[in-house]
Amino acid sequence: METIFSYGPSLVILLLGIFLLLAAIVGGGLEIKEIKIPKIEKIPRILTAILGMMLMTCGASVGAISFMSSLTANAPPDISSNYSPNTDNIQVDKIHLPQEAGLSEDEQKVVAALIVEADKAEITANFYQDDSYLRSYYAGYALQQLQQNIEDIKQSGYIVLEDLDLENSYYVSMDISNNILSIDECEYWKNYLYDPSTGNLVHEGEWTLVPQTISIELVGDQLYITAISFYQNNAFCTH
Repeated sequence: METIFSYGPSLVILLLGIFLLLAAIVGGGLEIKEIKIPKIEKIPRILTAILGMMLMTCGASVGAISFMSSLTANAPPDISSNYSPNTDNIQVDKIHLPQEAGLSEDEQKVVAALIVEADKAEITANFYQDDSYLRSYYAGYALQQLQQNIEDIKQSGYIVLEDLDLENSYYVSMDISNNILSIDECEYWKNYLYDPSTGNLVHEGEWTLVPQTISIELVGDQLYITAISFYQNNAFCTH
């Protein structure tokens, strides 16, 4: 998965520093298209070089800090006993709806909202290792799958914190057949493992593409996710 970092002002500062340092080295007197660098005397050249190096250092430092902050924004280095997963960044309006679907746009948004809330419930359930968080959204085989996942987490001996990147996730299709709504979806997930005795982060996973087909059915008077099929390869996920 490709991640794009925006350096903003730090990149401008860095480029300005490079420009000034170049001007100090060559001494000016250059003309590149519409950009003219006037001739610079010895002392101003030294001052220009110093200023250029200062700007380069400043720009590089700010960019590096911004880069590292973006990597650790969703990964607390340790968790306390009263820590709870923060899913505020997981918002339904970030995910891309399918270009062609058997549902209206409003219906697609309702379905997407259900899936996103179910994803957030899954994150919470896995963190607390408690399947009660799942029961408002999952039923049947899908609930059994996630309950087994919680048992696997318990057996691992770790606390698992998950993150979901909806900005790069997307739906491929939404279709209804025999009263079952099927959704082909491409989600990007990442997990962090913590030592329960110390609360320290012991492992940070990579962003992983998870292609899946979700089945939604009306159970009683409520919609539930009743089945989830996962795929080993990229399946229908093409970007």
